[in-house]
Amino acid sequence: GVTAAMITELKGARRLDLHMRRPLLFTRSVQRSPDERIGVQLNYSDTGTTLLVTGVTPGGATQRSAPDLAAGDRILAINGTRGGVETLLGILKSELRVELEISRYCEPTASVL
Repeated sequence: GVTAAMITELKGARRLDLHMRRPLLFTRSVQRSPDERIGVQLNYSDTGTTLLVTGVTPGGATQRSAPDLAAGDRILAINGTRGGVETLLGILKSELRVELEISRYCEPTASVL
């Protein structure tokens, strides 16, 4: 679908404008009680190495500990561990305190001409 359309467009284009943006990288700590879930909804690929935040549970551990975490943020590592989604999900389920390394897409604030 989209890939084929992009290739067709690139083949016929006389000019290509490429805009690149660096993501905002930051860390957040989340603390939960033993009887509580982490409080985030996630999307991921079985073969992926990151977790995409699609929602934060109102009043949950993540909202209390890291209120600025939002849908669209991508979890790159947990407690310093990078790896497959099974590894990352395992840490989220087993640990009561986690340090999340996050990547966030940001709109540009200025242009270079």
